Amino acid sequence: LNRYWPFAVPYIKRALDRTTGELTIEDYRRFADAAQIQLWLVHDGTRIRGAATTEIVRFPKINRLRVLTVGGANFDLWADALDLKLREWALTNKCDGIEAYVRKGFVKRLRDAGYQHKLSMVWRPIEHGPS
Repeated sequence: LNRYWPFAVPYIKRALDRTTGELTIEDYRRFADAAQIQLWLVHDGTRIRGAATTEIVRFPKINRLRVLTVGGANFDLWADALDLKLREWALTNKCDGIEAYVRKGFVKRLRDAGYQHKLSMVWRPIEHGPS
């Protein structure tokens, strides 16, 4: 992890920039150090082109592989290969499926890859005035 984490940081940070700020890159590093999340690197043989993070969520009756972040250059060139690896990992860990919270632009691309759009999340920040 120490060797490859620095290569993943820009991709994870870029993904986190699109969230509501609930987790930081430092949180992700702590989770990775504790083996609570998995780090996936995408490379072309010479350079790392992207990174993803996942976690296995264990429910009482099922397990699910949750994709936390995905980022990188030329996503369409490696998305299918990453999806294959994630499906293999999910099967190895007895998961019944893969889930991800994604921005609207990813829904069509993932639908084309066999994913079903099940729900959308909206979020509104609340400004806290002086107490």
